[in-house]
Amino acid sequence: KRWLKKYGVKLPSEKISRQIAAELLSGFEITAEKLPFSAKSDRKAPSTVQLLPCAYVTSLKDTIFSYLESVLSEGEVSKDDLLADEHLGRFKSYVAAVDEARALDDQADAIEDELEEQESQLAWLAYKDGVEDAMAEVVFDEACSMVQDL
Repeated sequence: KRWLKKYGVKLPSEKISRQIAAELLSGFEITAEKLPFSAKSDRKAPSTVQLLPCAYVTSLKDTIFSYLESVLSEGEVSKDDLLADEHLGRFKSYVAAVDEARALDDQADAIEDELEEQESQLAWLAYKDGVEDAMAEVVFDEACSMVQDL
């Protein structure tokens, strides 16, 4: 709260500031624990080691990846703007990974749609032709092998 006051940010209550922090951090895996830190209680007193609260993101790589993905998907910043920025341009490999993940996700969706369509056609043919259970099982096994080949 002192940090916010230092920069002139005023919030009605501690509860609201915690809600805002929770919203901002909800997409990230964060670990909180007490760790030993060197601390001074008084300027003249010597430092002592105390267990103090500490919070950190569990995987910085995943956090950066998630953040860049959300920024790019929400349209807050264009990909070109991101790559042109001298500080954010260092994340080109992450932006490329997001693009590749999106392309793979689109391909997976297309394959899933195609499979659903083929399953529907197979079911209709089996129903229309009055296929017996034994034949339906053979056709189903053949369809499963086709899916594995994909």
